Amino acid sequence: MDSAKLVTIGSLILVLMIVVNLVLSKVIIDWEPTFKKRAVILLWIISFLGAAMIYKLLDLGWFKKEPGYKSSGAVSAGFLEIDAIFNPGSKHQIEAMQETKLEVRKEGETYTNPDQIVDLD
Repeated sequence: MDSAKLVTIGSLILVLMIVVNLVLSKVIIDWEPTFKKRAVILLWIISFLGAAMIYKLLDLGWFKKEPGYKSSGAVSAGFLEIDAIFNPGSKHQIEAMQETKLEVRKEGETYTNPDQIVDLD
């Protein structure tokens, strides 16, 4: 299939699931078990499981990383910065990690084996 068609189908499924979730949220707030409301929940579960099965059967691989893909440490550094706000004692760990990365970049080396990684504890 063409990727534009897949994006269109995926967008349609996403919009439908959002609408069903909004309706379901209202149903949960005003819950009185009836056949109609149980059918809505069953349809939502069937649509979710169907989407998951189609993803697996077609082996779409939308969430797979490409081989050789290197992720940056920016996200973990961001979480450490947020942690430093709530836990001021962890600020030294962030600074030590940034200094270590800076030294490695200056030397032009990368962490190729586990022995080169410095334990910050």
